Amino acid sequence: MVAAAVLRRLEGVRVGLERDLADAEAAIARIDEQAQRGAEEAERLQALRADADAALTRLKEEAAALGPADAAGAKAALAKAQAEEARRVAARSAAETKLETLAADAAARRARAQALADTEAAARTRLEQLSARKTQLDAQVASMAQEAQYAKRIADARVVAEATQSESAKARAALEKIEAELKRAETAD
Repeated sequence: MVAAAVLRRLEGVRVGLERDLADAEAAIARIDEQAQRGAEEAERLQALRADADAALTRLKEEAAALGPADAAGAKAALAKAQAEEARRVAARSAAETKLETLAADAAARRARAQALADTEAAARTRLEQLSARKTQLDAQVASMAQEAQYAKRIADARVVAEATQSESAKARAALEKIEAELKRAETAD
């Protein structure tokens, strides 16, 4: 009964570990999707930065072509382009930080999933060991049942033997009594 209780408990642990493993795998899948989205966002931001760099270069070339007469407009356009580049760099930096955070979280979840898988493997091994022990105990219980049957048969045989000895003793006593009466009768004749 103890082995059965342990088996039930280990089965519950195994089911819980499988559920935790499924949850961890789902979380890993979500994190992988988020990492993919972050990588796509980083590519998009990289393209935007390239566009901003090209626009800045174009503006510098246009400012040089216009000469000093339109220097104030060129400086304003340049300042605007630089502000746009700074905004894009900040957005890219934030996206990279977010991507690094997601990657670290994914690694932590993978590590937890591996730990859960290792725990599940250990629980399965223990369950197999307990199953083997239960089989041994069942065999011992079966042999004990046979021994109990033999003990009952021996006890029954002893009762029968005692009853037979009692009957035999009574028969001997009756026989001795008859022999004694026969001897008295012979003596009296």
